[in-house]
Amino acid sequence: MASEHSLYIATLRAVFRAEDDVEAIMIADQIKVNGQADLEEDDGDTLDVTQVTQNLAALSPDETLHLLRRARNACIRTRTTQGWDMGKYLDEFIFMLEKRSEDHKGFELAGYDYGRFHDIAQEVLRGGNPIH
Repeated sequence: MASEHSLYIATLRAVFRAEDDVEAIMIADQIKVNGQADLEEDDGDTLDVTQVTQNLAALSPDETLHLLRRARNACIRTRTTQGWDMGKYLDEFIFMLEKRSEDHKGFELAGYDYGRFHDIAQEVLRGGNPIH
């Protein structure tokens, strides 16, 4: 009787220095080639590079807000209760970060427009991607 083997997925992270994006992609591809030597292609084993990104020390406040807005929109698009709740929470957090950066004080929701989130959600659900 032949032995059944389960399928496993390993997530790997390689951290390395490169002169630019092209060199980084080339290094990642070489890591892939080297790793494939340990796999059995006839059994369907594969190794893929799914993302090559630069490890930035810090995001600017504007970049952070942009990423949070995209995450808020993605949560809304799930059309789940949890996604809605998380999207709403992110929208409140975005408001607090914007307010904090303007007056350099603590985090608070004073002045937050709860109807604004519903307007944003409707735009997202109609296929838009509001980044405001």
